[in-house]
Amino acid sequence: MSNVLIAIVSEAYEKCMATAYDIYWSIYLNQVTETEMVFPYLPHMLKRQPDCMIDTVLEMVKEEAIYGDRARQELEERTNEMSFRVNKYTESRTNDIGDQLDKLSLGQLKLQNRMEEVEAVLTTSADDLVLEGGPDFLNGIYKPDGQYDGEIHYVKNGIPYNTDVDGHENWQIWHARGNWWIGYTGHYWYSNDSTDGVLTGTWNPLKGDPPIVLRGAGAGTTSAAAV
Repeated sequence: MSNVLIAIVSEAYEKCMATAYDIYWSIYLNQVTETEMVFPYLPHMLKRQPDCMIDTVLEMVKEEAIYGDRARQELEERTNEMSFRVNKYTESRTNDIGDQLDKLSLGQLKLQNRMEEVEAVLTTSADDLVLEGGPDFLNGIYKPDGQYDGEIHYVKNGIPYNTDVDGHENWQIWHARGNWWIGYTGHYWYSNDSTDGVLTGTWNPLKGDPPIVLRGAGAGTTSAAAV
């Protein structure tokens, strides 16, 4: 009789185990997640409970499936967070590269301006003016660039007045409204009310800068009075 009972229990156990494994592998293969699961412990649990019921196994598998869904959701959230961080880092690096390119462009512009200054000195003619003693950005060679208000219009280094230099027009010496001006449109550093030409009279500082000397580049030219 005992042998019969053992055979019945063994058969029930084997069927329970087979069903549990079928359920386990069916659910396991559908779990797309890197989260560690407790499914591998299921056979061990069944061995301790040879009289388990299929409903109990299904409930356990259902709980693990729910756990797997939560794990997948957590993994997705972490993946999204990592993607966000990568995007922010990429954006930051892109901005850094953009800033470096802007600085490089500014450096190239300054180098170009410096080369133009050197070229202006090397190609100075008797018609040019030399401004000295003022702020560094004003000092240099001024070359004729047409006329304005019936007088010669001078531009620094021979660069056209409407060329961008450090974010504004090029530096100029020109006549308007009965005065000579040094600066650029709407912004004036020195003025001179002489009616006898740009190399006469007194240059008055308008922004508290030091006195200047404006002279012709040719030999024997007259030096302007300095304040």
